[in-house]
Amino acid sequence: MRHLRLALVLSLSLSLAACYGKPSAQLPDTGDTGEAGPDPTDQVYDPDHLLRVEINIDEDDWDELRTQARDFWDILGDEDCQADAYGSPFTYFHSDVTIDGELFTDVGVRKKGFLGSLSEEKPALKIDLSEYGGVAEFSRVERLTLNNAISDPAYLRQCIGYGFYRDAGMPASRCNYATVAVNGQELGVYANVEPLKKALLRRYFDDDEGNLYEGTLSDFREGWTGTFEKKTNEDEDDWSDIEAMVAALQAGDDQLLDALDPILDLDAFYTHWAAEVISTHVDGYAWNTNNFYLYADPADGRFHFLPWGIDAAFLGPENMEGSPASVYAYGQLAHRLYSMDDTRTAYLSRLEELLGTAWDEDTLHARLDRDAAIVLDALDPDLVSDAEAAIDSLRAVIDDRRPAITEELAEGGDQWPYELRESFCFQIIGEMTATFDTTWGSVETQDVFTYGDAALEVLWEEELITGLSSGAVAGLSEGQALVFMASWISDYEAMIAYYAGPSDYFAPGSVETGFGESIGALFYIDTLTMEDFELVSYVMGTMEFEQAGTESGDAIVGTLTGELMTWGW
Repeated sequence: MRHLRLALVLSLSLSLAACYGKPSAQLPDTGDTGEAGPDPTDQVYDPDHLLRVEINIDEDDWDELRTQARDFWDILGDEDCQADAYGSPFTYFHSDVTIDGELFTDVGVRKKGFLGSLSEEKPALKIDLSEYGGVAEFSRVERLTLNNAISDPAYLRQCIGYGFYRDAGMPASRCNYATVAVNGQELGVYANVEPLKKALLRRYFDDDEGNLYEGTLSDFREGWTGTFEKKTNEDEDDWSDIEAMVAALQAGDDQLLDALDPILDLDAFYTHWAAEVISTHVDGYAWNTNNFYLYADPADGRFHFLPWGIDAAFLGPENMEGSPASVYAYGQLAHRLYSMDDTRTAYLSRLEELLGTAWDEDTLHARLDRDAAIVLDALDPDLVSDAEAAIDSLRAVIDDRRPAITEELAEGGDQWPYELRESFCFQIIGEMTATFDTTWGSVETQDVFTYGDAALEVLWEEELITGLSSGAVAGLSEGQALVFMASWISDYEAMIAYYAGPSDYFAPGSVETGFGESIGALFYIDTLTMEDFELVSYVMGTMEFEQAGTESGDAIVGTLTGELMTWGW
């Protein structure tokens, strides 16, 4: 359960996630464009240029676009949640778009994102200049992918990360920054990331006709392949290449490499794996079996991994939950390879190689300085202070990765202590009722068990657990409005029910809770050690406030009820 807290931080940001390239004559990589020589699309991703995008769209259409959403419980709230690809609930809307002063009429604009990047106020966007017929291009580019960076207060992780992956010789998107306005309203700074389309494939492979898959909570395991989504050759109902990977990974240790050889460029995977680890991309394949693409190169039929969705890269060690610095291995492929001596040695050798070549702190800091100057100058002044602090944290991660990894490499690499996860799907394991009577501003109280009144009752896998002595506090903690209910269940064990939401939700009435801006959760704590503070379940239900307000001393009275939902792992 320890990594549930990491997922919570990555998805919600609440305070309580040897070289690739063409086989023939690979061109030297600049780290800024992904290729050498003139290319008319370069100016779209010029790292020194801040793109300007202005969208004019019918106001009703804009309201519908920005409020389209994925429902967390519809995606993960079923025990078969990984049976099928998640697809997209978002639709294109007719719009006029001006890019760097060039007007394009009647083009398609839609929202994008999975869970952590969704926003109604600053939605991530896709723009397709040819969505409604004809051929329209901006410097030979038909589509723009504008990521909102809401989970990255530094705004820089994606572009810095893709540059590092290109330095490592991997097929990776180009990236720069854009400011976006809709109907005259400024939305702020976005990352302009090159889409993973055939144009990118042609730069790195001789043939762009192979199968391209997007992996979203996907792995090469029985029950985990349904979420692979085909992005090319969609009309062909042929998944034999994915099935072959699953079958190969069931081979014994002495047969594994022979089984993988026809279907995976293993040397290239070592590079991808090591790059994810060095850049702390904890929402990628090796850690989270998420945010990656696979391309089956027709030249030899072998899979290549491509990075994607790297806004969770460059996180500090406080997000790693004490895990090794030198390896991530939740993904089945990484897990098997790290468990075998020869392949473990090959991976660690590639990790050390990238630290000596692609991971160059001076280069990374120079790009960071360049990008920071562009972004900070374009930001709303109210956001600059937080961005500067986040950029300082990013600098520290860049400086700290080499010593953290080399310390482990000096001892032969660290062990990977975790088993494969069972499932990302949520399961109902019980239900809870928590009533409370406290006051606003009491959150700083030293003994939460004795302030106010609370009563907790939990039905956990058919066992009824009732709190023995309980208290409750409420107020703002690190800018988050919350109610905190603590109840002893033995002489040294306690349950803690938690509710957090926007301050304006703290008013008489009811609001649904789940895994979003209005969140309910249940924790367990062992007070003998104070080390087992665990998030054990989310509460999918209702917060009913009988009395509530956000002035000091206001009565906070109500009931939190709902089903207890937890991941299978």
